[in-house]
Amino acid sequence: MQVGSLIIFIFFPFILKMDPSLYLVYYLGFMVVAIISVYYLLAFSKFYKAVDAFDLASKDQLLKIYFELQLNMERYRSWAFLLTPFLMCTIGLFAYSRLKATDVFQSLNGMMILLIFILCFSSLVFMIVATDWWLKYYYGKYVDELKVVLDSLKEDN
Repeated sequence: MQVGSLIIFIFFPFILKMDPSLYLVYYLGFMVVAIISVYYLLAFSKFYKAVDAFDLASKDQLLKIYFELQLNMERYRSWAFLLTPFLMCTIGLFAYSRLKATDVFQSLNGMMILLIFILCFSSLVFMIVATDWWLKYYYGKYVDELKVVLDSLKEDN
């Protein structure tokens, strides 16, 4: 899904009909996001390959999987939060492009600035909520199951 999103982001300036003078700024930011994303995606890939190799016969291995899963959930969260400034810049470039195209800068009032701020703030809140939901939906049940198994093993000792 993330790779698909990155591919869609390549075409955002055209989809959003941004001013061509902003393409360089957008693609410089996109390049940074792509490099960061490659790092995180390689780390996730390494984790998934390591999980396949784990032997689930011992408590130590279960503990290792549990902590690796927790670590990768936090890694995913930090990656999403690193992408948030790019989202904010994209919103800013889109707003600037629209305002420039309609010559609204001369009549830019406090209400317009407030609307832009609200849009950026709501996008930030959306990223935080969506990331937490995504992690709970896809990984939460596995973390909870591992925790139950580890707690039951702890009681047996």
